[in-house]
Amino acid sequence: ASAGDLICVTGTLGDAALALQQLPSATADHSLRRRLDRPTPRVEAGQLLAEWSVAAIDVSDGLAADLNHMLVASQLGAELRADKLPQSPAFASAAPEDALALQLHGGDDYELCVCLRNDDFQAAQARLAALSLPLTGISVITAAPGLRLREGNVVRAIEPHGYQHFVGQA
Repeated sequence: ASAGDLICVTGTLGDAALALQQLPSATADHSLRRRLDRPTPRVEAGQLLAEWSVAAIDVSDGLAADLNHMLVASQLGAELRADKLPQSPAFASAAPEDALALQLHGGDDYELCVCLRNDDFQAAQARLAALSLPLTGISVITAAPGLRLREGNVVRAIEPHGYQHFVGQA
């Protein structure tokens, strides 16, 4: 990635993490549970986005953790916009108190996080619309390293944690 590239995600974020949080409740939302139990692989979306993406990763361990892998590899940073993180209708109606944490650090969404040149965003978005899959711009790659979050006028550093593979494994 390069400074100035647009960071985008497919679909919505946080559904699987919220469904996991709702277990084993009998009142768990079925559409959220479906996102946890039967995620939709974004293979076709990835193939379509390959024409424009300059960097890409799947969001399986949490947006912050997975995006940070791209940032470290590129020796760059990003300032995520909290108000731009896409939510499904079921997630929005549940309005969890920890919504932002679920969207940033919850895993198992299996969406794609891609970096595109600004000029390519509309074409990529239109191509994914044909799959009935939204593509949302959530940030811009910055020259200043590190991952930050903007909530209104407040910008703060965020820890890029998410699911940790093999933690506690011998």
